[in-house]
Amino acid sequence: MSRTNPVPRPFHGRTLNIVKLILLILIAMAILYLTSTQFISIHKNLQLICDTTIKVISESLPKTLLGFINLAVIFVIGYVALRSLLHSYTRLLSTLELIVFSFTVGSGVIMIIMIILGTFYLISRLYVFTSLSILLIILSARLLQISRKEDETNGMGIARNLEKLSHSPHKTFKRGLTIPLFALFALAVHQAIAYPAVEWDSLAYGVNYARIIYENDGIPLIAGPSVGLEMSAAYPPGMQLIAVFLSLWSEHFDDFYYRILPPISGVLLALLLMELDSRLLSVKAPIPLISLLLLISTGLFWQHLILDSYIMHLSLMIFATMYLLILTLRTQDCGYSIDRLMILASLHAGFAALVSYFGLITLFSLIAYLLFAWLRGAKVDTKRVLVVLATFAFVACPWYLRNLMLLGNPLYPFFGIGKYLDPLLYNSTVLHFKSYKVKYAFQGFQLLLLDVVRSCNVTTLIYTFAPLPYALSKFIKFLANRRAERNSIEVFICLEYLVSLTFFIMIVVLHVPFPRYIVLFLPLFTLALTLSIRAFSSLYRIKNCTKVFSTLLAMFICVSVVASYMYMISVKNPPTDVNNLWDYLDYYFSGDASAWRVLNELARTGEVVATYDIREYYLKPRVVLLDGWRARGLYYVNDIMSALKILEDLNVKYILTTPSTTPGDHRVPLAYFINPITRHLGSDLFPVLYVSPSGATVYLVNYGGNGMQSPSTLTLMKDFVVLIPNKTFVFNITNITITNNTTPPSSQIYLAIPCDYRLSRLIISSKSYGYNISLEIFKGIIPEDLTTDWWSKYVMLARAPHLQKAFGERDPYLEWEVDACGYFTFKIVFWDIYTTKPINVDIKMEIVRVVDLMLFEKSMK
Repeated sequence: MSRTNPVPRPFHGRTLNIVKLILLILIAMAILYLTSTQFISIHKNLQLICDTTIKVISESLPKTLLGFINLAVIFVIGYVALRSLLHSYTRLLSTLELIVFSFTVGSGVIMIIMIILGTFYLISRLYVFTSLSILLIILSARLLQISRKEDETNGMGIARNLEKLSHSPHKTFKRGLTIPLFALFALAVHQAIAYPAVEWDSLAYGVNYARIIYENDGIPLIAGPSVGLEMSAAYPPGMQLIAVFLSLWSEHFDDFYYRILPPISGVLLALLLMELDSRLLSVKAPIPLISLLLLISTGLFWQHLILDSYIMHLSLMIFATMYLLILTLRTQDCGYSIDRLMILASLHAGFAALVSYFGLITLFSLIAYLLFAWLRGAKVDTKRVLVVLATFAFVACPWYLRNLMLLGNPLYPFFGIGKYLDPLLYNSTVLHFKSYKVKYAFQGFQLLLLDVVRSCNVTTLIYTFAPLPYALSKFIKFLANRRAERNSIEVFICLEYLVSLTFFIMIVVLHVPFPRYIVLFLPLFTLALTLSIRAFSSLYRIKNCTKVFSTLLAMFICVSVVASYMYMISVKNPPTDVNNLWDYLDYYFSGDASAWRVLNELARTGEVVATYDIREYYLKPRVVLLDGWRARGLYYVNDIMSALKILEDLNVKYILTTPSTTPGDHRVPLAYFINPITRHLGSDLFPVLYVSPSGATVYLVNYGGNGMQSPSTLTLMKDFVVLIPNKTFVFNITNITITNNTTPPSSQIYLAIPCDYRLSRLIISSKSYGYNISLEIFKGIIPEDLTTDWWSKYVMLARAPHLQKAFGERDPYLEWEVDACGYFTFKIVFWDIYTTKPINVDIKMEIVRVVDLMLFEKSMK
């Protein structure tokens, strides 16, 4: 016989009156706020008092500690909300589970409150903490009305029955594993917080969007066809809002609180997986806590634990949803029916939908659970189904209603539906995403596997697809004979694995094949693999070889953990010491950051930078995306002067191009080729101000068109010859003294090639006046004090004559199909018998575009 929950008592009369009084006060305050100017002045005084109090507190406490006060508030809010929902059924949860779910529920509540306040630009200390205080009062009132006797008795009874059915791993092994795991995660957390934010997409719509929300005291309406912030600002900003909440005590946004969230989520995710393995799975394993060990043996897990990305937090919410569904199933197997656990699972599914659109996948996890319950022969109560779905919709609706009302599409900008989507630029962005598929289609699946091997993610692919045969056979066996299957949890995990694997394949095929999306389902994949390993180890054929199998498995996991952890250390650790933020960013982004630093130094207040690059976070001047909504007029004009007028209206002073957004990279937006200003970059209208070591280039927008350049040009690039099309460079290299200072004797010129001319042809002709010389181009800057052996220390990109033909020749001629950008060293090497006489060499150098951009533009339009 199944036991039913006791009917909770209604609110006590006094508590109900308190709640009514609070609601009446709130309504009265809202009316006064809208109608009374006197109340507005009172509000300003309250705001002033609040700001003054917080300023005193912030000056007396360390800045970092203040954010952790808000982090503690998240746990407190989550714990109180959890208790008010589960009552004394919280006894079903262990201490670790209680900690994890306090964080997930608390952060979910914060996301909802911040979305509502942010939509109306009310994110301030006064409004946020007033809202939390009112919520805390209501939840506390809810706790006061609980009838503890009957409820607590049932909760303790269920907890005892679950404890009898639970399988506990070896306590000695678990305790022995605690210390090394703590050391591993402690070092990983240090990697996350010791280095600045560098995750590519985060610099567009992660930490960058969090800063924008903080500075605007709300969620601004940002939308458009650009692949960067314009499209992504409509994505659910749950994690960004948590970071804003943690930064409320600070006078400015601190990305430390954004960078600390992935490690926190990763650690809690690992704890939750360990609890699931030890408490709810009753099948004996060859290695205790194998699910956790499999998880930490993947490079992707460690990589996204230290990167400032939303992936780890979303993975925690998705897995917490499935964990609660498994716990609900476990209680039903004990003969109980606890609707509160299902509601809690629905809440977590809604929280996941507030972190990312991918969080909507949890809705199908709920549907899969209801389907599984129906297949088991249980009665599916229509009311229960409606409550579960309504809870999910209630939690997720604030953001999706906001998108529907402001942008015309709750899933903006998908399907090309919504406002501010220019058709031409939107199609350019869609083709940009398809370029990833084209890359792997043309370069082969071998390249994808090579990338996986380099990032130590071979184990991740194995864990993703290895459980498939077991999961299919288990679920098919269940469908064939539903009543004979005793271990319903294993079947349900297999069902969820099949659903998750299907969605992962759909994401890769229909969206973008980014490996990071595996992390969303990685805990479930490792859990399914654990069941597969346990089933394999229990086969009769290998019963006598259990120790051998366990030893080999342990060795494989240990090697994978070490390799993945070493890869994690290499993700953010610089090979040498860096002195400041910009040196580190230059190392991480291969020189792009120096262009950002130059723009920060050159740009004055109000001046705007136009770019296709989505990484805006470290740029101080305001950014206009060249493939965005505000710049859409550029693509509907026929002459460059009209384009200049549009840029002038936007107050654009500088244009930034980077290697990832220019020809030669598969990520280049097709709008780049259509834009009329592209073929004029480097001309008198857009003179080059700076070229970074990576080839990222800063252009000045010269509205006068008279060839005037900024004085900074001479300072920034005075040691380089900047190669641009339609311009011939003539050099007369004189007085090359033939001495033993260099072996062989040589002279050199430093070249800078902007990334816009990467796919061009460099033509160099020479007149050596009877001497045998060679023309050589090396990547990078060869120091002048390097007298010999430079050819083995630097990569040679082109040479005339070819080494197979001769060391040198008279009047060599060099043509190089430019496939790189940035800094280069051009060497003129003398190969005749040494002489003390100086020699003269005339050099003529020009770079020519290979692609006719004008014809390409016409074909695209």
